[in-house]
Order: sequence, then structure tokens, then C-alpha cells
Amino acid sequence: AWTDVEEDETDSGFEAESTEGSVYDYVSEDEIIMLAKTVAQEGGDCSYTQQACVVWTVLNRVDSWEWPNTISENLNMGGQFAYYSWKPYRDDHYQVAYDQVYNWLFGGERYLGSDYQYFYGDGWRNHFYGKNSSEYVPD
Repeated sequence: AWTDVEEDETDSGFEAESTEGSVYDYVSEDEIIMLAKTVAQEGGDCSYTQQACVVWTVLNRVDSWEWPNTISENLNMGGQFAYYSWKPYRDDHYQVAYDQVYNWLFGGERYLGSDYQYFYGDGWRNHFYGKNSSEYVPD
């Protein structure tokens, strides 16, 4: 069930166990919540892989010189992502967002190559693509 998780109710148990520090040393919890809300809207009931790819599309844009260099700036661009600050999200959406930011920061598994900065949905799944990359439709 969809629940509206209040920002002060988020699980602080997502702390990274890493010598590099915590995810929250580099990315604010507000930005993780923004990603979670985007995941909820763009792939809320899709597979973990589909949801992770939504996050990687945002992170790949942050890394690209062609787009703004913060998560919040990319999510607040008009017409790019279905991010709405008032939308609810679930704990699993927060977890997938956190996991991918952790991987991005500390060299973990990438679900999409850096060229994948775009996607569209067909009502069932998202189709991810880049300027020089073939379409990828994960299960």
C-alpha cells in the first residue's frame, strides 16, 4: 500500500557501512527522498531493476556536462521527470534510491552505463536509452 512517509519518519537504518563515510556526507536525505518520490511515480510497481534504472538516469545526468550537476536541479527541471514534492512514496522506493546513490558514490553496481540519460514508459515498463546506446528494457 502507498503511504505518505513523513520526512522525519524515514528510517535512519540506511546508514552506509563504508570507510568512505556515509551517503549522507555527500547527498542530502532530502535528495534521496526526491529520488524515492520519482521512483514511486516513474516505476513504483516495476521491478527493482526498472526502479534502479530510473535513479541511474538521474545520476547519469548529474555526471554529464549537458545537465545540471545536482540531483535536485535535475528533478526540478520541467518536463523531464515525474517528481512532485507532495507525492507519497514507500520504504522500498527509498531503499532503491539509497542503494543506487550508494553505488554511484562508492563504486558499486551500475544498472545503466553513463550514456543512458533518457527513458520513456509504455504503460508497463520503462525503455532506457542514450544518444549512443541502444534501447534497454529491463524486466
